[in-house]
Amino acid sequence: MEYSFSRFELNQQLVNDELVDLGTSVKGYYAYVTPTLFYSFTGQKPSGEYDQTFIAGLGVGAGYLNGSGDIIFTETTQQRHEIDVSGPALAVSLFVEYRFSHFVTRISGRGTSFTHGDYDYDAFGFLWSFGYIFGL
Repeated sequence: MEYSFSRFELNQQLVNDELVDLGTSVKGYYAYVTPTLFYSFTGQKPSGEYDQTFIAGLGVGAGYLNGSGDIIFTETTQQRHEIDVSGPALAVSLFVEYRFSHFVTRISGRGTSFTHGDYDYDAFGFLWSFGYIFGL
C-alpha cells in the first residue's frame, strides 16, 4: 500500500525551456492511497554474495486534489487562467527499489489527476531516497 499527503506552491512557469516568474502562482495539496502490486526480480529472498534485491511496483487508487491560483497559457493563447479545483482524483504510484546488503535506494513517482470542465489538473511528485536497514 502506498499513501501520501503533499503540499505544493508554484510561482514560476516554464517559458522557452527556462523557469520565469510571470506573477502567477498556484498552491494547494494532494493526498492519495494506492493498493500496489510489486514484483521482486530476485525472488522472495535476497540473492547473490551481497544479498541483493530489485523490486518494482505500480499502484492505482483514490486521491484528492485541491489547488487554487492562476497560470498563463504561455505555449498557446497567452491567456491567464484562474484555477480553483477541489475534489476526488485518480491516483497513481510507481517505484523501483534496489537493496544491496543493508543499503537501500528507491526512486518513486506518485500523484493525482483531476478533470474539471475542459481541463485536466495533475499534481505529481518524484522522490529519490536512500537508506540503511538495521535490526534492533
